[in-house]
Amino acid sequence: MTQSQVFVFGEVKNMGTRPMYRGRLSLAQALGDSAGFDYTTMRPAVYVLRQEAQGKPEIFRLDVEQADSLILAAQFPLKPRDVVFVATNDLARMNRVIGQILPLVNTIWQTWSMIYTTRTQIGF
Repeated sequence: MTQSQVFVFGEVKNMGTRPMYRGRLSLAQALGDSAGFDYTTMRPAVYVLRQEAQGKPEIFRLDVEQADSLILAAQFPLKPRDVVFVATNDLARMNRVIGQILPLVNTIWQTWSMIYTTRTQIGF
C-alpha cells in the first residue's frame, strides 16, 4: 500500500482509495474521482479525518448545502492517508431503517392475517 493515497467512504458512488498525483489531491478531486455523491443522499455532510503524527486526529466538516463550499472543496488540499467520509442526513438514515424493518413487519402482518383467516374459516 502506497502512502500517497486517500480513502473515500460513505455515500459516494465508488468508495475506495484515491491516488494522489504528484503528492497533490484536493477534496473536490477526491469526490469527483469517486463519481460524486450517491443520488439517494440528500444534503450530505462531508468529513475529512486526518491523523497527525503525534496528536489527536483532526476532523474537518464541509457543509455541501452552501454553494461556496464547493469552491472550498476545490481549494482544500488533502494529505496522504486522509479519510474522506460522506455521511447521510437524518431523513436518509430514517428511510434506510424503515426499509430494513418494513419486510419484517409485512411478514408478521401476513402471517397474522393467514392465521386469523384460517381460524375464521374453521369457526374458532
